[in-house]
Amino acid sequence: QSLTAIKVMAVTAGRSQAGAMGTRADIKQTTDSIISVCDHLMSVVRSMMHQLHPLVLTELGLKATMEDLLNHWATRNPELKLTIDCPDEVDTLEQKIAIQVFRIVQECLTNIVRHAQAKQASVSLEIVHPSATEKVLRLQVTDDGQGCATDRIKAGFGLLGMRERINSLGGEFTIQTQPQQGMSITASIPLQ
Repeated sequence: QSLTAIKVMAVTAGRSQAGAMGTRADIKQTTDSIISVCDHLMSVVRSMMHQLHPLVLTELGLKATMEDLLNHWATRNPELKLTIDCPDEVDTLEQKIAIQVFRIVQECLTNIVRHAQAKQASVSLEIVHPSATEKVLRLQVTDDGQGCATDRIKAGFGLLGMRERINSLGGEFTIQTQPQQGMSITASIPLQ
């Protein structure tokens, strides 16, 4: 739709330029509209690129990618205080785990910004050793937003997809929330 609009406006401006109709003011109004639509398109494409597999995940690892993701959201939502606690050790995770963790955090942050009306949110990743032979990745995303009744969360907010991602890795996924008491999403993923 945006590209079609740009084409129509460009054709109109071209005709005005040729003197067929319009004034300089008409041409200026049309070119301003074209610039506005282009700015919108660039914003949409930038956002879509962020949704796709981030190259930085391959190049710099999960920690840098998570920090980049939080910076992206913080810049767009200055009223929301975002913090991350993520050890360097997460960069040693298998690629398939790193991608799923990134996607879950991405979905959580999207939900927080769109629905939670939160003032602050935090992302925490840690690798724990429950026993000598076990290693587990723990992810927690918490916000101080409006939360919701637990019977309302089953259907929405992409939570089913998050649960499936964690289950596919043999992990466990839990949600804690109450109205006006924020939401906490926790995932535990076995690494060995």
